[in-house]
Amino acid sequence: MDEVLTAALRDAVFDYLDYLDYLDQLAGESDQLSKAALADTKIVRLTYAFRALLAEHSSDERGRCKQCSGWLRPRRHPCSVWNITHRHLLTAS
Repeated sequence: MDEVLTAALRDAVFDYLDYLDYLDQLAGESDQLSKAALADTKIVRLTYAFRALLAEHSSDERGRCKQCSGWLRPRRHPCSVWNITHRHLLTAS
C-alpha cells in the first residue's frame, strides 16, 4: 500500500511541475496583467512550499539535517536539499 501512495504522490507532484512548465511558457507569451495574476497565485504557493521544505531540512543542535540524518547516517548541514535549492535559486542563470 505504501508503494501505491508513494507513486501517487510522486505522480501528482510531477504532474504539477509539468503544469508549471506550461505556465512558464504561457507567461512568456502573456501580457503584463496575466503575468501579474500568475505571480500573485503561483509564486506565493511555490515560495511557501520552498520555505516549508527548507524548514523540514533545518539543522539540529548538533548541526545535522533533521530529515536527512539518522542514527546510522549523521548528515551535516547543509544537506542536499539546501545545496540544490541554493544552486537553482541563487546561482543558476
